[in-house]
Amino acid sequence: MHLLLIAFLAALLAQVFLQPFTLFLTFASFNKNLDPDNIVAPLLGMLGDVVSIISIFIASIIVRRIPFEENWFLTLSILSFIILVKVRTKKKRKRKRKRRETFPLRYRFKSIIKQSIGVLYLCGILGVFSGLILHYKEKSLMLIPGLLILVPQVIAKSGSIGGIFGARFSSGMHLGFFTPFRINRYLMEHLLAACGFWIAISPVAAYVTYIGALVTGVAIPSLLTLVYITGFTLFVIVFSSVILDFLLASFSYRIGTDPSNIVIPLITSIGDIIGVFTLMYAISLFTSIG
Repeated sequence: MHLLLIAFLAALLAQVFLQPFTLFLTFASFNKNLDPDNIVAPLLGMLGDVVSIISIFIASIIVRRIPFEENWFLTLSILSFIILVKVRTKKKRKRKRKRRETFPLRYRFKSIIKQSIGVLYLCGILGVFSGLILHYKEKSLMLIPGLLILVPQVIAKSGSIGGIFGARFSSGMHLGFFTPFRINRYLMEHLLAACGFWIAISPVAAYVTYIGALVTGVAIPSLLTLVYITGFTLFVIVFSSVILDFLLASFSYRIGTDPSNIVIPLITSIGDIIGVFTLMYAISLFTSIG
């Protein structure tokens, strides 16, 4: 019960901030002649992690201070509120039926929920695996604790890079820049962009990790070793993200679902698993940690 209530409250707290921020960031980047596909996904992914952690922390404090009997009442109140919003949404849709008839089907509330809800459940399951990999390698990582600084960087970058290409492929599919499972110039240009991401990000991630370890006074491999680790890990992350984004966008579009509802959440969860697994392999490959 306590975990359920914490999850409810944390989700509500996070959405109260993230939803307005997403709209603001989308409009602001568009008004500045920037492509929202390149801006929204990485910034929202980074900020979303921070906001989610803070929301969980606040929700846990609130739940622990409420007696158990009142937890039931609060949970039922939240469920009632969600049901009420659902009912009111249905009424509004009925009143605006004529206007909705001219609104594209893929952008309607019911279509978004129907296509996304199963994917989000799957993402929740997939998210467990990256945590299990880290738990399995916890003792090994503690031998060189400075490498722990690299873990959140890899996870964040896998989500950001996957989100960027996922958003661009989803938009490109709708705009007709490429067709499902067909390799063309649009895809090749994004592969070149992936090369640029890999070259630009790898040394920076290694340097930031090295400086962070020196500042905190924890053990860390040499800077050159970190460059090898981050270079290998981000190479796998960047190019696997491009390929998976292309395949997921093509597959979802082919089966009649909106890639915007499918690609980004799935690639973020899969990217976390690939990122953590590849990082652990790279650490064992370039250091004495087994």
